[in-house]
Amino acid sequence: MCVLPFTSPKVRNFFLAHFGLAIACAIGAMMLSCALVCCQNLARKVPTNYYLLLAFTVLEAYTVAFVCATVKDPLIVLAAAFMSAAIVVALTAYAVFTKTDFTACGGTITVIGCAFIIFSLFSFLFGPTMHLIYCILGVIVFGIYLVFDT
Repeated sequence: MCVLPFTSPKVRNFFLAHFGLAIACAIGAMMLSCALVCCQNLARKVPTNYYLLLAFTVLEAYTVAFVCATVKDPLIVLAAAFMSAAIVVALTAYAVFTKTDFTACGGTITVIGCAFIIFSLFSFLFGPTMHLIYCILGVIVFGIYLVFDT
């Protein structure tokens, strides 16, 4: 769905014209995430969990596609996608074949995640170079979470 705003000007204009729908989808995805964390009995019942996963996926896909529609340079999105894919393959292999236990690093990972969120505010203020740095740091933070969870 993220490719659509880059390939079709009509789709891009639709996303840009419906800002409220994007905000509603983002809020809906966050509310659904909170509901799944707080009401775990919903997340464990079949087929309810599949419907909730479908709803979350659709809401999140629209939100991400909207963000992609607002990006002026599609190469940034492409670079982030390829870096994320490469790091997923490399870190999954590392997590499978290593004997190191990362479960004690939960507090450190939380601090890194919070610092990353704060840094995102600065990246919007200081231009394209900060966007690249933010992209690289995002991939690093993503990798840390991936190794921790795997």
